[in-house]
Amino acid sequence: YTEPIPALSDFNSEASVSAISSIREGMHWHSAGFDKRWQPGFYEDTYTEFFFETGFHRRFDDEYVAFPALWQPQGVAFLHTGVEGRYLQQSGMFYYRGEIRSGAEAEDFDNNFVRFDADLRQVFNITRGLNVRLRGTFGLTSGDLPPEYQTTASFASAIDWVWSGFFRSKGTIPVPFLESGVMQLTGGPSVRGYNKRDIKAAKDGTPIFYSEYAGFNFELDYPNPIDKGFERIPIVGDFLRLRSYLFTDAMHGNLTFGDSETIANAGAGIALSLNIPDQLAKPRGFVIRYDVPFWLSDPMPGKDEFRFRSLVSFGAVIGL
Repeated sequence: YTEPIPALSDFNSEASVSAISSIREGMHWHSAGFDKRWQPGFYEDTYTEFFFETGFHRRFDDEYVAFPALWQPQGVAFLHTGVEGRYLQQSGMFYYRGEIRSGAEAEDFDNNFVRFDADLRQVFNITRGLNVRLRGTFGLTSGDLPPEYQTTASFASAIDWVWSGFFRSKGTIPVPFLESGVMQLTGGPSVRGYNKRDIKAAKDGTPIFYSEYAGFNFELDYPNPIDKGFERIPIVGDFLRLRSYLFTDAMHGNLTFGDSETIANAGAGIALSLNIPDQLAKPRGFVIRYDVPFWLSDPMPGKDEFRFRSLVSFGAVIGL
């Protein structure tokens, strides 16, 4: 349920309150929130948005999840607040997001935790079809974080899987695909190529988590004939794109069991996207990425640093 607040709203700068009550796929989620957006006139690509949500969630049935080790049975009373914004420049785009998630076990309000994350992105348009994309991510935690809030190197925290119609419950995507590491929900540092290591550890009940981390992602877009063909299709070319790119990712993090590590990769990939923005220029569609991280700085035992590896990932804003 969402209701606008006229007294706090202006033209293209809406404010609203919302409530969610959900019991599905083995999980309770009940919350209330507030959202306020600031946007100059008709410039939907330049905005700042503040969001706030508080409530309760509890995983009561592990049969719905592919990796039970990423969840705890205790309920969590939580508070989630943050800011997100985007600034479109003639030469590219700058995106920023910072959020704080805090809470405690709801049974006795013990085991408090706080998690802070920041996500900064910059796109530089060099020439037509040639772009540089930079992304920096940072995270700090304190207290006793539930496993669903913990950060891994290669895929999103389990709490974020809840809002994906593809990943919130096993069965939508075949479990062997998930367990093999071929498919995942991206998020966090997104160091590609380490997904099989991370998923194997989660499947074995010993997930690899980081208490603090800093990550860097670099992509160089280059032209390809298929994307140029899409551009020539009237209307469709405005929404459907096929990116081709070279990439490298790096991350340094402190593991929850005390050690620290630095990992990196290099490779190439393609991304097919369909994006029809809503009236506030927010993404509405999907991205399917196929990445080939042919070099890893720290491969799994017995594997070579240079090797053919591949993974498929989704980015989606689709109501399912």
